[in-house]
Formats: sequence, C-alpha cells, structure tokens
Amino acid sequence: MKGECSETESFDKFLLYDRAYDCYKCMVIHEKHKYVLQYKETYCSLKNSLSSICEEITGDAPLYSMFRKEPSPVPEPCPFHPAPFTFTYNRGSHDCVYPPSRAESCTDDSRLLLRYMACPDVPSTESNVEELVCLASWKEGSTRYLVGQISQVQRRNSIASDEDTYRCFIYKAQHGDKSMSYIIAQSGDATCNGLSSPSDGSRTMKLTTTGSWNITNGSASITHTKKRLVCHSILEQKEKKHIKLVAHVTRGCESGHVCLTFHRRGSSVLELQQGRLWETPQDACSDHQIPPYITLITTSLTPTRCPLIGRYSIINSLADKRRRRQQINIGMLYITLLYIIIFVYSNCSQNITTKNA
Repeated sequence: MKGECSETESFDKFLLYDRAYDCYKCMVIHEKHKYVLQYKETYCSLKNSLSSICEEITGDAPLYSMFRKEPSPVPEPCPFHPAPFTFTYNRGSHDCVYPPSRAESCTDDSRLLLRYMACPDVPSTESNVEELVCLASWKEGSTRYLVGQISQVQRRNSIASDEDTYRCFIYKAQHGDKSMSYIIAQSGDATCNGLSSPSDGSRTMKLTTTGSWNITNGSASITHTKKRLVCHSILEQKEKKHIKLVAHVTRGCESGHVCLTFHRRGSSVLELQQGRLWETPQDACSDHQIPPYITLITTSLTPTRCPLIGRYSIINSLADKRRRRQQINIGMLYITLLYIIIFVYSNCSQNITTKNA
C-alpha cells in the first residue's frame, strides 16, 4: 500500500501519508483508459503543502503504469488491420527480414497471432508463436498507445505472471498505394517506460499487408480480405457441376489451408467435401482420406414443378410388401395361439377325466 490519502487537488493530485515512516509523498495519477492508470510520485518527505510537495516531481521522473485486472477487462478490436500481414522485427541488433514472419487475424478481432521466424544471419532471433489480446488503446497528441496481453501459444499450460504477459505498444500507421503498414515498438516489461517513438523499444516490428497476387498460369488469384475463408487456388473445374479448390481458413486463432470440393446437384442443392487443416497449400488436397459429403441447400427455397408429370397407379410397392408380410406374421401368430389353446385345453380335459375316474 502506498499510504493513506491525506489531501487531494484537481482530481489527479494526491497527498499520501506513510504511517510506517511518518512521511508524506505526492502522487499524480492520470487515467489513460478505463483499464489503464499512469502515475508519477515523489520520495517520502516531511509534512508540507500538497502543491509544494508535488512540485518536486520532475519531467524525467519514472512513469509507472497500472492495468486493471479485476473485474477482467473486456478486450477491444486490435487496431492493426486488415490482417494477414508479413512483418520484420528487431530485438536490438539487426532486422530479421528473411524468412518473413507472419501476423494473422483470429475470428475474434481482439486477437492477433504473431508467428516469429528465426533468421540465420541475425542473433537473438527464434521461431515462436505469440497470441496478442488487445485490451486498451488511447492517443496522446499524435502518438498512439496500445496495452495488450501476450501468451506463448506453444507454452499455454505454463504459469506466467502479469509481468510476463502485459505489454505496452506505441504504433504508427502508414498508408501506401496498394498496401498498409504499421511501425510498432513494444515495451520490455509490464509498463510503458522507455517507449518514446514507434521505432524505439525493446522490440520493434514493421507489419505490412501482403496485398493481391496472380497465379502465373492464370488459374486463380490470391486476395486477402477481412473474410475468414479466402480462395487460394482452383485445382479442378468441370463446367458448373464440380469444382475443387484450396482455401485459406481461420478458425479461432488457428489458420491453415483446406481442400474443398463442391458438387452441384441442382439449382438449390450443393454437396461439399471438406478436408483437414494443413499448414501449406500444397499438402491440402494431397490427403488420401476421402472426406464425407455435407449437403447444403439454399436458404430461400422456392417450389418447383415435379420432374415426372402424369397420373400413376402403384402396382407393387414396398409398403404393400410390408403390409402383406405383417398380415402373414399376424396370421401365423393367430394360428400359433390357436394351437396353444387347443393343446392346453386338451391336457386340462384329460387331467379332469383322470381325477373323476
């Protein structure tokens, strides 16, 4: 506990009394977001007026951050869109450019999956997958801030402290003719200390949209949109009755490529075969397992004329056979019951005659 509140001024300055050391300190607290408080404070000193003690806070005094934990904050949409992105990152030495890392959206817009790749020629880089949950964002002048919680996807079951998971970011958006990029600086701990610009932080990143690409043979195009399922390439197509394609799909924060085969059965009916999720598009349709058929019908069905026109009489139907079979079974049951009754009656009659004799 910092101390007991002794005096306040202007809703952001507080004079606190430390009973253990019998001294006073000033705290200046600013609400940046409903989930984020930042404050500066003085050293403990003898009793004096609130204004005089607060004047001891200098411009370069440490800035501390507090993030609300209870009740649990409701995540907000991440400001980086439209995903997916490729990105480069720097942890203090050189940019890790190749192989490029990837940032992918989840079905929940408040989550972003960061797939870091290790660059052989850059030290302190490693392959890792992190999930970022965006909790709070605000703006100070032209500087934009974000507070998020990071979890290690490959070590979800491990126990991580708040110091390990909460991070602060400064970011800047850059609009290009055909692409969108973000320059991002990340703090090294659970504060916003040390962040002064988007290009200066414990880790810096540059996210760039991948845009659209055309397949060289003209069979398909790859276009990244905000949708959660995007056509990657068409493998087979027979008129308008059959098509086999590879699609990029996102489920939660898991993404990959699936093989989809559509069979047109009529104007309102489709049958779909959907394969398993694969990381690379080349593997999606190479699976030898035959997936089951899923029947799809349009939501706006309209009555149509029956294909067989005319009046017909049923000569021999399955229902008639069933009825005849049931009648035979019932008849056999009656005959069996009759035999049982006769047998029991005859035995009873013999027993009665023997006793009378």
